Amino acid sequence: MESYDIFGRTLTVSEANSIIHDTVEEIFYELKIEGEISGFRPASSGHWYFTLKDSSSAIDAAVFRSAQYAMEYPKNGDLVVARGSLSFYTKTGKLTYVIREMKRKGEGDLLQIIEKRKEYYRGLGYFDEDRKKPIPEEIRTLGVVTSPTGAAIRDILNITRRRAPSLDIIIFPAAVQGDGAAASIASRIRQADNFQACDLLIVGRGGGSVEDLACFSEPEVIEAIHGCSIPVISAVGHEIDWPISDFAADRRAPTPSAAAELATETIYRRRERLQSALSGADSAVKAKLAEARIRLSDALKGLYSFERKLASLSG
Repeated sequence: MESYDIFGRTLTVSEANSIIHDTVEEIFYELKIEGEISGFRPASSGHWYFTLKDSSSAIDAAVFRSAQYAMEYPKNGDLVVARGSLSFYTKTGKLTYVIREMKRKGEGDLLQIIEKRKEYYRGLGYFDEDRKKPIPEEIRTLGVVTSPTGAAIRDILNITRRRAPSLDIIIFPAAVQGDGAAASIASRIRQADNFQACDLLIVGRGGGSVEDLACFSEPEVIEAIHGCSIPVISAVGHEIDWPISDFAADRRAPTPSAAAELATETIYRRRERLQSALSGADSAVKAKLAEARIRLSDALKGLYSFERKLASLSG
């Protein structure tokens, strides 16, 4: 740090800001702050800018694009725990908290709870491969436990209509996020099982935060899946999401769309073979007809020639 006699003379603004800059960035390099996100504004550069606040104070914060790869996209109102350093911009005298790591408050605790719960059910044998039921090749009715208004059911319906339009689908509407979601999902799984309403059951939802997907790791859901006599495909979130339902189910699909493709695979392949056979038969019939036309044309030409010769002899 450059030496200034800060008490013996009057400093210029540049000198004062330089002192503040060096002091702040040397001392406050590793700082952990908890607060609520407010005024979130992503910049065209890809960087995030917002304010971290609590009940009585606020500080400007920034997350540069290079640090965002391990973070969920934030939104106003999120309570987060961040780690970073203070940066002082000497030209404007602006202090900014530059964040390198950030997660929602409680997320780490939640992940620990889920991991401990996973090990508990693993110890009970809930994830053993020899307990998993095979996905039936012949299905007439597919059940889906999910939100009736979410993206997951739209994706599933679009894919099944295209690949297996004859397949009957029963939607078991359930809350898939928030208080009561686990009980709702478990109840619908048991309902489908009690009535033997379908040949295969997809349980899932689209993507979301760790908290959003936590209901699929609740004991009620795990035990309902484990106790279900109908084969269950767990299809929660995206490829990177692994709630405990993925381990307890008979099959795991990385997305609801992938689950629909898995469920309709046999029907789709049969339709493909049938369409191929029909196309082959159609081509064979057309070829035979073309060959018959040629033979008929040749016969007609021969008959015409014979008639001409016969007419010349009789004349």
